[in-house]
Amino acid sequence: IVSICVAYVQCGKLLNCKLLSENRVVPDIYTMNQGIGGKPIDIYIDLVKLPSIENEPDAKKYLFLDYQRKDKLLSNWDIQIAKDIDTFSSKFTILNKNKSDAVFAHIYHGVMMVGMSMWFGQAELLVRSFFILLFLVCACHTFGWMMNSTSMESVPFETGIKAALIYLSKKKSGKSKK
Repeated sequence: IVSICVAYVQCGKLLNCKLLSENRVVPDIYTMNQGIGGKPIDIYIDLVKLPSIENEPDAKKYLFLDYQRKDKLLSNWDIQIAKDIDTFSSKFTILNKNKSDAVFAHIYHGVMMVGMSMWFGQAELLVRSFFILLFLVCACHTFGWMMNSTSMESVPFETGIKAALIYLSKKKSGKSKK
C-alpha cells in the first residue's frame, strides 16, 4: 500500500489547507485549467510505502493513523510555504511541466471530437449533446450555489445533488432556514 499526500500551491499559498479555513480552495479540474492560462499551480507529492495491513487487527484504525500523519504533514507544509516557498520547494524534485503540451492536448481532443463526428455524420448530435451537457452542468452548479452549498466540485452534477441532500437532511432535522 502506498500512501499519497498531495499539496497544491498557487502564488505561494497552499490551496488544500485546513478543511475549515477561509483560504481553502478545492483543487479541482477547473482550478487546474485556470493554472494553464494564468497563475500556475505547483503540485508537491509525498509518497510513503506503508507496511502490509494483513496482520493488523484494526485496519480502519491503521489507515486513520496514516490520515492523521498526512494532516500533520499538510499543516507543516502550510507553515513552511508561508515562511519561505523557495526553501520548501528545494526539498522536492521538480518535474518540469509543459503548458503548450497541455493546451495542445485539449485542442487535439476537440479537433478529434469534431472530426470524428463529421466523419460519421453526427456533427449535429455532437453540438446538441455539448449544449445539453453544458446546460445540465450549469444548472446543477447554479442550483448548488442557490442552495448555499459549500463546494463546487469538478464532477458534473455533484454540486446540485450534494446541495439537495444537505438541504433535505437539514429540513428533516428541523434546522432548515426555509
